[in-house]
Amino acid sequence: MVLTDNRKNTLLQAARLSMENAVKRTPNSPDFFQTSDTELLRKAASFVTLKINGNLRGCIGSVIPTKTLIEDVRDNAAAGALRDPRFSPVTEQELSLIDLHISVLSDFTDINPQNEYELFRILIPEVHGLILNAENKRATFLPSVWEMLPDKKEFMMHLLNKAGLRPDYDIRKLELITYKTENFSENKIYNG
Repeated sequence: MVLTDNRKNTLLQAARLSMENAVKRTPNSPDFFQTSDTELLRKAASFVTLKINGNLRGCIGSVIPTKTLIEDVRDNAAAGALRDPRFSPVTEQELSLIDLHISVLSDFTDINPQNEYELFRILIPEVHGLILNAENKRATFLPSVWEMLPDKKEFMMHLLNKAGLRPDYDIRKLELITYKTENFSENKIYNG
């Protein structure tokens, strides 16, 4: 997928309007942010992160691409504002303070490391996001999480904990998937 600056700006505008409409309880019109841009109409998975003064205020995303990219971003922006279980819903007073960040996920790569050493050899900090599945539990960390957890062992332990698994869980029993993201925000368009 090729995300030009124009496409990124379109996604940011759609996310902003969707978030504001959700918070203000204003229904979206039937033609809400329609586009003929085929890149934005491809199925893709995304995360939308809301920050105030650099602090997390909400984040919702999808791992499996089931909607068009523009629909996914739109829906995740509204859900991030109202339904992130870690936070109370965003208020109208907070809307002007929020900086929206969008991460569009790349295609996935299944990895099958036989031990921790192999896993750590494969993982590239700040480049790879990681999904793990085991025992009907799933968790993911976006590549941006490496900023807070730069140590590979710590990154993996926190991800296992997020999934509700023991930190010493047998790596050979995990389904592990890496991906990359293209990231951009209202304050900065960048790749990562």
